[in-house]
Amino acid sequence: MEFKVEHPSLASEDVVIRTSLLTSTKVIVNGMPLKGKFGGKYEVPTAGTPVNLQVVAVMWDPVPSLKINGEKYLLQPPLPWYGYAICSMPLLLLFIGGAIGAMFGMAGLIGNITLARSSFSLPVKAAGIFASTTAAVVAWLVGAVAIQVLVNAL
Repeated sequence: MEFKVEHPSLASEDVVIRTSLLTSTKVIVNGMPLKGKFGGKYEVPTAGTPVNLQVVAVMWDPVPSLKINGEKYLLQPPLPWYGYAICSMPLLLLFIGGAIGAMFGMAGLIGNITLARSSFSLPVKAAGIFASTTAAVVAWLVGAVAIQVLVNAL
């Protein structure tokens, strides 16, 4: 996912935040990746004084928030509480399926929140969240049955 930073102190620069589930968050300034410091801190060169930018990861959410010169800046508004509740439905596998259920439930949760924060239309998001939750349950059932068959075969 890519997010353009529209902040007054960065108006002279083209700043993009690129996130991914498999790699770390990258800050791109005028098409070039910016090298960060420890803790997700960056110094963005501007025409005037450099701007301090910090990428703050939000648990379970693929969209980070930023601190620009100490001021909090949201790339997107947060999901409403019911959005997080609906996206968290696969976590019910934790109570039903133990460790295996937790593994598939976490995968479903991350997939659902990524879908909910995407730019797809609401019907596509709803269908995707339903499909992702169903896939987590089916994967848990297949995994649990496979383990049961393997254990009984020994």
